[in-house]
Amino acid sequence: MVVNSLAVAVATAAITVTAPQPTGALLSLAAPGLGQAYAGNPIAGAAWLGLGGVAGIGVFQLVWAGHVPGDSPFSSAQGLFAIALGTGAWLGVGIASTLAAAAEISGKYLAAESALAPPGDRPAVAPAPALTPRPAGRRRRDE
Repeated sequence: MVVNSLAVAVATAAITVTAPQPTGALLSLAAPGLGQAYAGNPIAGAAWLGLGGVAGIGVFQLVWAGHVPGDSPFSSAQGLFAIALGTGAWLGVGIASTLAAAAEISGKYLAAESALAPPGDRPAVAPAPALTPRPAGRRRRDE
């Protein structure tokens, strides 16, 4: 009797897979790497965040290297240019991170969806042929 109730419980269990939401990918626009962390990959998220910080601050420092100490970057054209390029580098890494997060999230969704598909709906994989067929009309000597 226990086996029957177990079989009924397994047969009636339902698993649903929801469509991927753009939330995770959009988080990477705010700060590179947040989308990866949202998707369950915090190490990749930290790497993207570090890359965004290095790109933004590094580009700003390269352009602003010859400034007068104590001078505000907002008071000169070079400072404004450095801010614009640093922000552009940050956004560029953010866009790349967004695309990577979207691919990761949709890949996880497709993997879960295909794992839950009934066997008849899964793509058929042709088995490798056991023997290479011979051309028609040719026989071996022992046949």
